[in-house]
Amino acid sequence: MSLNTLSLIPLLALISFFSGQANSAILLVPSEHATIQLAVDAATNGDVVLVSPGTYAGTTNVFGKIITLRSTDGPDLTILDGNSAGTVIRFSTASAPGETTLEGFTVRNGSSTFGAGISLGGGSQTVIRGNVFSNNNQGSGGAGAAIDCNGCTSLVTQNVFSGNSCDSQFSSGVVSVVNAATIEIRSNLFVDNPCRAVNITAPSSARPSVLGNTMIGNATGIYIDARTNDNSAQILRHNLIAFNEIGLDVVFAFAPLNAQFADNVLFGNTMQVAGGAGNPIGNLGNRNVDPLMIDPANGDYRLRADSSLIDAPIGAAGTPRIGANAI
Repeated sequence: MSLNTLSLIPLLALISFFSGQANSAILLVPSEHATIQLAVDAATNGDVVLVSPGTYAGTTNVFGKIITLRSTDGPDLTILDGNSAGTVIRFSTASAPGETTLEGFTVRNGSSTFGAGISLGGGSQTVIRGNVFSNNNQGSGGAGAAIDCNGCTSLVTQNVFSGNSCDSQFSSGVVSVVNAATIEIRSNLFVDNPCRAVNITAPSSARPSVLGNTMIGNATGIYIDARTNDNSAQILRHNLIAFNEIGLDVVFAFAPLNAQFADNVLFGNTMQVAGGAGNPIGNLGNRNVDPLMIDPANGDYRLRADSSLIDAPIGAAGTPRIGANAI
């Protein structure tokens, strides 16, 4: 399958968001600062690092700064290339209240055992929006080929994940959620990753939500480590999980799975469900139905007008319709 990112990610707003922020500065890369790291080093909390088109090689550490990193022209033209030298971009525990945002980049060629594309450290409050993650490689026995959320507090939304690789051990995944994380993974596209799309290996204190994503052609759609006696805070709803090797994989299900796995579609997976949790299809609105995508062979995973999922009911206020049709 090919991937047409131009049809998947809308044009990004530029600096209108920042009007009215009297105390913030806009740091321009490369016209004012030659590299993103130099701009980050010069930034203070509340600032914006605005990046022009180009390929920026190497790695970046945002430390704990509360800043926004945004491209002017979107992910097809603005590339963060790790050159297989480590984690492409690293976020640490925030130094002050507020959110740090990464928006409008391609993040590629990261190589690390934990967080090859992005590492989100414990306590980091981050928004990862409108990016493309490709060809990032998680090392053996690690976590997060694209994103490692290790106790983070984050929103990951409207991103495309393609061609990211990992092994099949414990916490491995394209997006891995470990420890006491509070993360919302919403309206993303995971396609053709030889890796689990989402891995939740987290204690009962974690609060992960996986809402309205499309997962196609991956090693596994969603993987849940259910050894904790209470995973009721895990919410997995309105996802389209199709044509993967495994759709849903639940391991260590010593007790009944009480995660909120509802209103999802599992279709055409080589193995629909693996592990010990039983088959959810037919319960809580989970279905096995052809989603009728427009042209998946050529990278258009939007739903056709005659798809039964177009008018699929939504859950609580703010919950997306099935699949990442808004990307």
